[in-house]
Amino acid sequence: VTNMAGMFNSCSSLQELDLSNFDTSSLTNVNFMFSGCSSLKEIKGIESFDTSKVIGMRATFTNCSNLTSLDLSKWDARKVTEVVGWDGGLFTNCSSLKSIKFGKNFTLENVSVLSATNGSGAPSMFRGCSSLTELDVSMFNTSKVTIMNRLFNSCTNLKEIKGLENFNTSNVTNMGAMFIDCSSLTSLDLSNFNTSQVADMNRMFQNCTNLKGIKGIDSFNTIKVEVMTQMFYGCSSLEYLDLNKWDTSSVTEIDNMFNGCSSLTKLDLSNFNIIKVASMKGMFEDCSSLEELDLRSFNTLKLEAGSAAGIFRNTPKLTRILVTKFKWNSVGELNDKRIVYYDDEGNEIV
Repeated sequence: VTNMAGMFNSCSSLQELDLSNFDTSSLTNVNFMFSGCSSLKEIKGIESFDTSKVIGMRATFTNCSNLTSLDLSKWDARKVTEVVGWDGGLFTNCSSLKSIKFGKNFTLENVSVLSATNGSGAPSMFRGCSSLTELDVSMFNTSKVTIMNRLFNSCTNLKEIKGLENFNTSNVTNMGAMFIDCSSLTSLDLSNFNTSQVADMNRMFQNCTNLKGIKGIDSFNTIKVEVMTQMFYGCSSLEYLDLNKWDTSSVTEIDNMFNGCSSLTKLDLSNFNIIKVASMKGMFEDCSSLEELDLRSFNTLKLEAGSAAGIFRNTPKLTRILVTKFKWNSVGELNDKRIVYYDDEGNEIV
Protein backbone atom coordinates (compact mmCIF):
# COMPACT_ATOMS: atom_id res chain seq x y z
CA VAL A 1 0.00 0.00 0.00
CA THR A 2 1.35 3.40 -1.00
CA ASN A 3 -1.63 5.64 -0.27
CA MET A 4 -3.57 5.86 3.00
CA ALA A 5 -4.78 9.42 2.49
CA GLY A 6 -8.09 10.04 4.25
CA MET A 7 -8.29 6.42 5.40
CA PHE A 8 -10.07 7.26 8.66
CA ASN A 9 -11.06 10.82 7.74
CA SER A 10 -14.06 12.11 9.75
CA CYS A 11 -14.55 8.88 11.70
CA SER A 12 -15.73 11.10 14.52
CA SER A 13 -17.02 8.30 16.81
CA LEU A 14 -13.87 6.22 16.65
CA GLN A 15 -12.17 6.14 20.07
CA GLU A 16 -9.30 3.70 19.59
CA LEU A 17 -7.28 2.21 16.73
CA ASP A 18 -4.78 -0.64 16.69
CA LEU A 19 -2.54 -0.32 13.64
CA SER A 20 0.40 -2.23 15.07
CA ASN A 21 0.32 -4.77 12.22
CA PHE A 22 0.25 -2.19 9.44
CA ASP A 23 3.12 -2.48 6.95
CA THR A 24 3.82 1.10 5.90
CA SER A 25 7.19 0.52 4.27
CA SER A 26 5.85 1.53 0.82
CA LEU A 27 3.64 4.36 2.07
CA THR A 28 3.99 7.75 0.36
CA ASN A 29 0.80 9.57 1.39
CA VAL A 30 -0.84 9.99 4.81
CA ASN A 31 -2.68 13.23 4.04
CA PHE A 32 -5.85 13.53 6.21
CA MET A 33 -5.38 9.96 7.42
CA PHE A 34 -6.93 10.64 10.85
CA SER A 35 -8.37 14.08 10.18
CA GLY A 36 -11.62 14.76 12.01
CA CYS A 37 -11.33 11.73 14.31
CA SER A 38 -12.53 13.95 17.13
CA SER A 39 -13.18 11.12 19.63
CA LEU A 40 -9.96 9.25 18.99
CA LYS A 41 -7.90 8.92 22.18
CA GLU A 42 -5.25 6.39 21.18
CA ILE A 43 -3.61 5.04 18.03
CA LYS A 44 -1.71 1.87 18.88
CA GLY A 45 1.25 1.15 16.65
CA ILE A 46 1.52 4.68 15.28
CA GLU A 47 4.98 4.94 16.81
CA SER A 48 6.25 2.11 14.57
CA PHE A 49 5.09 3.52 11.24
CA ASP A 50 7.78 3.45 8.55
CA THR A 51 7.42 6.88 6.96
CA SER A 52 10.74 6.92 5.14
CA LYS A 53 9.01 7.18 1.75
CA VAL A 54 6.20 9.50 2.78
CA ILE A 55 5.90 12.73 0.79
CA GLY A 56 2.42 13.90 1.81
CA MET A 57 1.74 14.51 5.52
CA ARG A 58 -0.86 17.23 5.11
CA ALA A 59 -3.40 17.56 7.92
CA THR A 60 -2.77 13.98 9.07
CA PHE A 61 -4.07 14.61 12.60
CA THR A 62 -6.15 17.78 12.06
CA ASN A 63 -9.03 18.06 14.56
CA CYS A 64 -8.04 14.96 16.52
CA SER A 65 -9.20 16.89 19.56
CA ASN A 66 -9.09 13.99 22.05
CA LEU A 67 -5.60 12.66 21.32
CA THR A 68 -3.39 13.32 24.35
CA SER A 69 0.02 12.16 23.11
CA LEU A 70 1.84 11.18 19.96
CA ASP A 71 5.16 9.34 19.81
CA LEU A 72 6.60 10.07 16.38
CA SER A 73 10.21 9.61 17.47
CA LYS A 74 10.79 6.91 14.83
CA TRP A 75 9.06 8.79 12.02
CA ASP A 76 11.18 9.88 9.10
CA ALA A 77 10.05 13.16 7.53
CA ARG A 78 13.08 13.81 5.34
CA LYS A 79 11.14 13.30 2.10
CA VAL A 80 7.96 15.05 3.21
CA THR A 81 7.07 18.10 1.10
CA GLU A 82 3.68 19.04 2.56
CA VAL A 83 2.35 19.29 6.14
CA VAL A 84 -0.29 22.02 5.79
CA GLY A 85 -2.88 23.38 3.36
CA TRP A 86 -5.87 25.69 3.44
CA ASP A 87 -7.94 22.86 4.97
CA GLY A 88 -5.63 21.85 7.82
CA GLY A 89 -2.17 21.45 9.26
CA LEU A 90 -0.44 18.34 10.57
CA PHE A 91 -1.60 18.88 14.20
CA THR A 92 -4.12 21.71 13.78
CA ASN A 93 -6.67 21.81 16.63
CA CYS A 94 -5.28 18.81 18.47
CA SER A 95 -6.47 20.63 21.55
CA SER A 96 -5.90 17.81 24.08
CA LEU A 97 -2.43 16.93 22.86
CA LYS A 98 -0.01 17.33 25.76
CA SER A 99 3.03 15.69 24.22
CA ILE A 100 4.52 15.25 20.73
CA LYS A 101 7.82 13.39 20.45
CA PHE A 102 9.90 13.89 17.32
CA GLY A 103 13.08 11.98 16.45
CA LYS A 104 16.24 13.06 14.68
CA ASN A 105 14.85 12.19 11.23
CA PHE A 106 11.76 14.34 11.52
CA THR A 107 13.61 17.11 9.72
CA LEU A 108 11.01 18.45 7.26
CA GLU A 109 13.96 19.55 5.13
CA ASN A 110 11.88 19.58 1.93
CA VAL A 111 8.93 21.50 3.36
CA SER A 112 8.48 25.13 2.29
CA VAL A 113 5.20 26.01 4.05
CA LEU A 114 4.41 25.46 7.74
CA SER A 115 1.23 27.55 7.65
CA ALA A 116 -1.53 28.45 5.22
CA THR A 117 -2.11 32.11 4.44
CA ASN A 118 -5.86 32.33 3.87
CA GLY A 119 -6.80 34.96 6.47
CA SER A 120 -7.22 34.91 10.24
CA GLY A 121 -8.60 31.37 10.23
CA ALA A 122 -5.59 29.96 8.41
CA PRO A 123 -4.39 26.61 9.78
CA SER A 124 -0.78 25.92 10.65
CA MET A 125 1.24 22.97 11.81
CA PHE A 126 0.59 23.54 15.54
CA ARG A 127 -2.35 25.97 15.57
CA GLY A 128 -4.81 25.24 18.35
CA CYS A 129 -2.58 22.78 20.24
CA SER A 130 -3.76 24.46 23.41
CA SER A 131 -2.69 21.69 25.84
CA LEU A 132 0.95 21.45 24.76
CA THR A 133 3.23 22.67 27.56
CA GLU A 134 6.55 22.15 25.80
CA LEU A 135 7.75 21.40 22.31
CA ASP A 136 11.12 20.32 20.94
CA VAL A 137 11.60 21.32 17.30
CA SER A 138 15.38 21.29 17.37
CA MET A 139 15.53 18.65 14.62
CA PHE A 140 13.58 20.77 12.14
CA ASN A 141 15.52 21.93 9.08
CA THR A 142 13.62 25.05 8.00
CA SER A 143 16.04 26.25 5.34
CA LYS A 144 13.39 25.98 2.59
CA VAL A 145 10.50 27.38 4.59
CA THR A 146 8.97 30.62 3.32
CA ILE A 147 5.75 30.79 5.39
CA MET A 148 5.61 30.62 9.21
CA ASN A 149 2.57 32.75 9.99
CA ARG A 150 0.41 31.49 12.89
CA LEU A 151 2.82 28.57 13.41
CA PHE A 152 2.16 28.40 17.18
CA ASN A 153 -1.18 30.24 17.13
CA SER A 154 -3.23 29.61 20.31
CA CYS A 155 -0.73 27.25 21.92
CA THR A 156 -1.97 28.82 25.13
CA ASN A 157 -0.23 26.47 27.59
CA LEU A 158 3.09 26.30 25.78
CA LYS A 159 5.83 27.37 28.20
CA GLU A 160 8.90 26.38 26.22
CA ILE A 161 9.82 25.88 22.56
CA LYS A 162 13.16 24.14 22.31
CA GLY A 163 15.16 24.56 19.13
CA LEU A 164 13.81 27.90 17.93
CA GLU A 165 17.36 29.19 18.17
CA ASN A 166 18.30 26.67 15.44
CA PHE A 167 15.63 27.76 12.96
CA ASN A 168 16.95 28.81 9.57
CA THR A 169 14.58 31.60 8.54
CA SER A 170 16.61 33.07 5.70
CA ASN A 171 13.83 32.45 3.16
CA VAL A 172 10.85 33.27 5.36
CA THR A 173 8.65 36.12 4.11
CA ASN A 174 5.71 35.83 6.53
CA MET A 175 5.91 35.66 10.33
CA GLY A 176 2.52 37.24 10.94
CA ALA A 177 0.84 36.04 14.17
CA MET A 178 3.57 33.42 14.59
CA PHE A 179 3.23 33.35 18.40
CA ILE A 180 -0.22 34.93 18.78
CA ASP A 181 -2.05 33.90 21.97
CA CYS A 182 0.94 31.96 23.35
CA SER A 183 -0.06 33.31 26.73
CA SER A 184 2.14 31.00 28.85
CA LEU A 185 5.47 31.76 27.16
CA THR A 186 7.73 33.79 29.46
CA SER A 187 10.75 34.10 27.16
CA LEU A 188 11.79 33.55 23.55
CA ASP A 189 15.24 33.14 22.03
CA LEU A 190 15.08 34.42 18.46
CA SER A 191 18.71 35.48 18.36
CA ASN A 192 19.46 33.44 15.24
CA PHE A 193 16.38 34.49 13.30
CA ASN A 194 17.24 35.89 9.89
CA THR A 195 14.38 38.24 9.05
CA SER A 196 15.92 39.88 6.00
CA GLN A 197 13.16 38.60 3.67
CA VAL A 198 10.21 39.05 6.03
CA ALA A 199 7.46 41.42 4.84
CA ASP A 200 4.76 40.60 7.41
CA MET A 201 5.16 40.74 11.21
CA ASN A 202 1.52 41.57 11.84
CA ARG A 203 0.38 40.37 15.32
CA MET A 204 3.59 38.34 15.68
CA PHE A 205 3.55 38.36 19.50
CA GLN A 206 -0.03 39.47 20.13
CA ASN A 207 -1.46 38.45 23.50
CA CYS A 208 1.74 36.81 24.72
CA THR A 209 0.64 38.09 28.11
CA ASN A 210 3.41 36.46 30.18
CA LEU A 211 6.28 37.17 27.82
CA LYS A 212 8.89 39.21 29.69
CA GLY A 213 11.70 39.25 27.13
CA ILE A 214 12.52 38.42 23.51
CA LYS A 215 16.19 37.63 23.03
CA GLY A 216 17.49 38.84 19.68
CA ILE A 217 14.60 41.18 18.88
CA ASP A 218 17.05 44.09 18.79
CA SER A 219 18.89 42.51 15.84
CA PHE A 220 15.89 41.88 13.61
CA ASN A 221 16.46 42.97 10.02
CA THR A 222 13.20 44.76 9.24
CA ILE A 223 14.17 46.46 6.01
CA LYS A 224 11.47 44.64 3.99
CA VAL A 225 8.77 44.56 6.65
CA GLU A 226 5.60 46.35 5.56
CA VAL A 227 3.12 45.31 8.26
CA MET A 228 3.70 45.67 12.02
CA THR A 229 0.07 46.13 13.08
CA GLN A 230 -0.56 44.88 16.65
CA MET A 231 2.87 43.25 16.69
CA PHE A 232 3.21 43.48 20.49
CA TYR A 233 -0.48 44.03 21.28
CA GLY A 234 -1.37 42.75 24.75
CA CYS A 235 2.22 41.88 25.72
CA SER A 236 1.43 43.10 29.20
CA SER A 237 4.52 41.57 30.88
CA LEU A 238 7.16 42.86 28.44
CA GLU A 239 9.56 44.96 30.49
CA TYR A 240 12.04 46.05 27.83
CA LEU A 241 12.25 46.47 24.07
CA ASP A 242 15.27 47.71 22.15
CA LEU A 243 14.17 48.51 18.62
CA ASN A 244 16.69 51.25 17.99
CA LYS A 245 18.40 49.44 15.11
CA TRP A 246 15.22 48.64 13.21
CA ASP A 247 14.82 49.97 9.70
CA THR A 248 11.11 50.72 9.31
CA SER A 249 11.33 52.62 6.04
CA SER A 250 9.10 50.06 4.26
CA VAL A 251 6.44 49.87 6.98
CA THR A 252 2.95 51.00 5.95
CA GLU A 253 0.79 49.60 8.78
CA ILE A 254 1.55 50.20 12.44
CA ASP A 255 -1.81 50.58 14.26
CA ASN A 256 -1.91 49.28 17.86
CA MET A 257 1.69 48.10 17.64
CA PHE A 258 2.37 48.47 21.39
CA ASN A 259 -1.21 48.63 22.63
CA GLY A 260 -1.50 47.01 26.05
CA CYS A 261 2.24 46.81 26.78
CA SER A 262 1.45 47.85 30.33
CA SER A 263 4.84 46.94 31.87
CA LEU A 264 7.02 48.99 29.51
CA THR A 265 8.41 52.09 31.24
CA LYS A 266 10.48 53.45 28.38
CA LEU A 267 10.45 53.08 24.62
CA ASP A 268 13.13 54.58 22.39
CA LEU A 269 11.86 54.78 18.82
CA SER A 270 14.14 57.66 17.90
CA ASN A 271 15.30 55.92 14.71
CA PHE A 272 11.87 54.82 13.47
CA ASN A 273 11.05 55.93 9.96
CA ILE A 274 7.26 56.10 9.49
CA ILE A 275 7.21 58.11 6.29
CA LYS A 276 4.97 55.53 4.54
CA VAL A 277 2.58 55.12 7.49
CA ALA A 278 -0.90 56.59 7.07
CA SER A 279 -2.36 55.57 10.44
CA MET A 280 -1.06 55.14 14.01
CA LYS A 281 -4.31 54.42 15.81
CA GLY A 282 -3.89 53.10 19.34
CA MET A 283 -0.16 52.68 18.87
CA PHE A 284 0.72 53.30 22.54
CA GLU A 285 -2.74 52.89 24.06
CA ASP A 286 -2.85 51.23 27.50
CA CYS A 287 0.93 51.47 27.91
CA SER A 288 0.07 52.42 31.45
CA SER A 289 3.62 52.30 32.89
CA LEU A 290 5.27 54.25 30.09
CA GLU A 291 7.05 57.34 31.42
CA GLU A 292 8.83 58.68 28.35
CA LEU A 293 8.61 58.30 24.58
CA ASP A 294 11.27 59.37 22.11
CA LEU A 295 9.55 59.94 18.76
CA ARG A 296 11.96 62.52 17.36
CA SER A 297 12.35 60.61 14.08
CA PHE A 298 8.58 60.41 13.49
CA ASN A 299 7.33 62.38 10.51
CA THR A 300 3.58 62.84 10.88
CA LEU A 301 3.13 65.67 8.37
CA LYS A 302 1.02 63.50 6.08
CA LEU A 303 -1.26 62.22 8.83
CA GLU A 304 -4.81 63.51 8.95
CA ALA A 305 -7.15 64.09 11.89
CA GLY A 306 -8.40 60.74 13.18
CA SER A 307 -5.45 58.77 11.86
CA ALA A 308 -3.89 58.71 15.34
CA ALA A 309 -7.05 58.09 17.37
CA GLY A 310 -6.26 56.73 20.82
CA ILE A 311 -2.52 56.84 20.24
CA PHE A 312 -1.72 58.02 23.81
CA ARG A 313 -4.94 56.87 25.51
CA ASN A 314 -4.59 55.52 29.06
CA THR A 315 -0.93 56.41 29.53
CA PRO A 316 -1.21 58.06 32.98
CA LYS A 317 2.53 57.95 33.79
CA LEU A 318 3.68 59.35 30.47
CA THR A 319 5.06 62.82 31.15
CA ARG A 320 7.30 63.48 28.15
CA ILE A 321 6.76 62.77 24.46
CA LEU A 322 9.82 63.95 22.55
CA VAL A 323 9.19 65.06 18.95
CA THR A 324 10.91 67.14 16.28
CA LYS A 325 8.83 70.23 15.63
CA PHE A 326 9.27 70.51 11.86
CA LYS A 327 8.28 66.84 11.42
CA TRP A 328 5.25 66.85 13.71
CA ASN A 329 1.72 67.57 12.57
CA SER A 330 -0.27 68.42 15.71
CA VAL A 331 -3.67 67.27 14.48
CA GLY A 332 -6.24 65.44 16.56
CA GLU A 333 -4.65 63.40 19.34
CA LEU A 334 -1.16 64.27 18.13
CA ASN A 335 -1.76 67.63 19.83
CA ASP A 336 -0.94 66.47 23.35
CA LYS A 337 0.09 68.71 26.23
CA ARG A 338 2.88 66.31 27.17
CA ILE A 339 4.71 66.86 23.88
CA VAL A 340 8.20 68.35 24.16
CA TYR A 341 9.44 69.92 20.92
CA TYR A 342 13.00 69.66 19.61
CA ASP A 343 14.65 71.34 16.67
CA ASP A 344 16.30 69.40 13.84
CA GLU A 345 19.66 69.57 15.60
CA GLY A 346 18.34 67.80 18.69
CA ASN A 347 17.97 70.84 20.93
CA GLU A 348 14.91 71.24 23.08
CA ILE A 349 12.73 74.19 22.13
CA VAL A 350 11.79 76.05 25.29
